[in-house]
Amino acid sequence: MNKSAVVEIELPLERYALEHLYPGVALWKERSWKGDAAALVERAEWPGDAHPAIRLTPEPAGGMDSEPKVRWKVRWSGAPAAVWLRGMDRPVVLLPLRVADPPNGERLMRANFVILRREDVAPLTQGMAEFLSARQASKEVFVVNGPDLSFTPCPGWDHLVLDERVTRLVRDDFLRFFSHREWFESKGIPFRRGYLLYGPPGNGKTSVVRAMASMPGLSPCTMAWGRPGADDDDLTGLFRWAADHAPALVIMEDLDRHFTQAPHAERQHRISLAHLLNCLDGVQSNEGVIVVATANHPRTLDPAILNRPGRFDRVVEFPNPGEAMRAEFFRKQLGSGCGEEGLRRMVRRSEGFSFAQLRECFITAANQAFEQNRDITEGDLLESVELLAGAMRRPGGNRVKRPVGFPEEDAAA
Repeated sequence: MNKSAVVEIELPLERYALEHLYPGVALWKERSWKGDAAALVERAEWPGDAHPAIRLTPEPAGGMDSEPKVRWKVRWSGAPAAVWLRGMDRPVVLLPLRVADPPNGERLMRANFVILRREDVAPLTQGMAEFLSARQASKEVFVVNGPDLSFTPCPGWDHLVLDERVTRLVRDDFLRFFSHREWFESKGIPFRRGYLLYGPPGNGKTSVVRAMASMPGLSPCTMAWGRPGADDDDLTGLFRWAADHAPALVIMEDLDRHFTQAPHAERQHRISLAHLLNCLDGVQSNEGVIVVATANHPRTLDPAILNRPGRFDRVVEFPNPGEAMRAEFFRKQLGSGCGEEGLRRMVRRSEGFSFAQLRECFITAANQAFEQNRDITEGDLLESVELLAGAMRRPGGNRVKRPVGFPEEDAAA
C-alpha cells in the first residue's frame, strides 16, 4: 500500500486551478501570473460531493469595451480539489485552509496543503522549481493604485558592490531571515521584517530593493504616491494585498519626500502620518510581510517614523563609497588593465563620488573606447574621472542624472 504525504506549499497554487474549477467566470488576475495557469495546471475538478466555501470580491477590470468591466477575485477553503500538474503522472489533492496561528493569538492565516503519494514529492518539487525558474525571466511589482510595473530580476547579490556593513546588515540579514521561519514561530515572534535604507542618491538603495524583489516566491508591491487621489484607503489596500500574498515585499521609496518636516514641502497624496504608522505597526501581525523603505535625507523624516522600536528592524546608511570601495570598483571594471599608479590617481580624484557617478565615468570611458573600436583602457577611465571631477567643482555642477523610481535600473553597480 502506498503511503501518502501532506505538504504545505508556500506558492499560491489555488490561483492556477481556478480557471478549471470556475469555467466561464470572469476571473481577476494579477499580471504577474497571467498565462501561468496553462504552464502549471493541466486540469482541476471538484469531487462529486465537495461543498467549497468561496469568497467573491469584485475588482474593476477596465480593458476593451467587449471585455467585462468587473472581474472577480475568488478564494475557496474547506473543500479539496483534484489538480493535474504538468509533468506528473497522477493528480494531487489541493486543500486551501484558514488555520489558527498560535504565536499570534486568534489570528487565522491561509495555508495551502497538498496531499500526494510520497514518491510524488520529488516530481512535485522539481516541477515547482522549474516553474519558478521560468517565471524569473520577468517579474512584476503590484501597484495598488496604478498599473503594475515590470522589471527584469537581477541575477543575484554578487553583482552589487556593497559596503561590508551594508552587506552584513541588509543582504545577510535578509537571506538569513527567510531560511529561519521555524525559529521565529518557535519563539512566538512575528515572522516579519522592516528595513530603512538611507543616504545620498546613487549609492545602491534601489539596486538593493531590486535584489530583494527578485527573490523567487516573494511578491513585491508598492503604491504610486504621486497619483492624484492617493489616500489612506490605498495604503490600507497595499498592506492588505501584501498580507494576502505573503511572503511579500512592501516597497516605499523616497519616504522622506512623502512625510517630511522640511518647511514649505508639498505633498501630492492625502495619506496621513498617523495612518502610515498604524500600517507599519499593524504589519507585525502579518506573517511573511517585509517592508523596505528608502530615504535620501532621513533627518527630514517625521521623528515618529523612527522613534518607535520595531517599525524598522534595520536602519542602514548607504554612504558615498570610501577609498577601498572606489578602488574595488575600478579594479572590477578594468581587471588586469588597472595599474597601481593609475588606480591611486583615480581613487584620489574620485573623492566624494557616489556609485552612480563612478558608473557614469565608466560609461563615458566605454563610449570613447567603442568609438575607436578598442578595449577600455586605464587612460580612458582616468580621463572621464578627471572630467567629472572638474564639472563637480563648477557652480551647480555637482548634480548627476539618476533614474527615478523602482523598478528602473539604479545607477549603482
